[in-house]
Amino acid sequence: MAGVAIVGIVSVTASKSSHGDGETSMTGIVILMTAMAFAGAMFITEEKILKGNVLDPLYVVGFEGLWGCCVFAVLLPIF
Repeated sequence: MAGVAIVGIVSVTASKSSHGDGETSMTGIVILMTAMAFAGAMFITEEKILKGNVLDPLYVVGFEGLWGCCVFAVLLPIF
């Protein structure tokens, strides 16, 4: 959280000192905070789903990577 706060503060102060558009900086900060919320929700959901299951950690990480590659193989050309 401290890193995100520092990035936000520097972004806002840099846009004010360069007389740039502060709206662009705020849009970036909002996108960053939204991404952090989604990442946090993903970790919490993972913990709730896998709670009580005994799985090999390397298997879980590998499976997550496989699904990530599959999803981004579809989404990357679209975006």
